Amino acid sequence: MVDEVAAARAANWHWDLASGRVEWNDRLKALFGYAETVTDAAWREDRMHPEDRDRVKTSLQRASIVNHGAVWSDQYRFRQADGSYAAVTERAYVVNDEAGPREVLGAISHCRRW
Repeated sequence: MVDEVAAARAANWHWDLASGRVEWNDRLKALFGYAETVTDAAWREDRMHPEDRDRVKTSLQRASIVNHGAVWSDQYRFRQADGSYAAVTERAYVVNDEAGPREVLGAISHCRRW
């Protein structure tokens, strides 16, 4: 699972793949300035730096297909509410059932180094 200590300092999210709904904890506001608590995947992707977006999306899609039980991780630039970009580390765990990927649990935190 996602490292519990890192997750406590991160903006945690839960993405229900069937509905497309992404639920965030209150750390999203504390870390990045967003008051949203419910979004969709497009909202998160829209805040990825354009130069990082395709790479990160493809990486997570591959993880949902081939990384059964593994934690996915990537680093990229995330647009904050004030318009500036923060270097972040994102980790996610894809939850599968007999039909395949069902939900994704994730956490975004500031990078110590890029």
